[in-house]
Amino acid sequence: MFNFLIEGPEGLNSECFKLYQEVWSPYSLTFPHTIVPVFIIEQLYRVWLIGKSHPYHW
Repeated sequence: MFNFLIEGPEGLNSECFKLYQEVWSPYSLTFPHTIVPVFIIEQLYRVWLIGKSHPYHW
């Protein structure tokens, strides 16, 4: 199961980090909140294509 948290301009509360075993931060840059879901969807799409041996990455 995956949980995605998109943090606000002040970042996440330290309590949020204690709830999860692993935290993935795709970029150390700051992006508008509206584009972050696009990044996540694109990465999930890539994983799905790799699982289907699609030539997307060749």
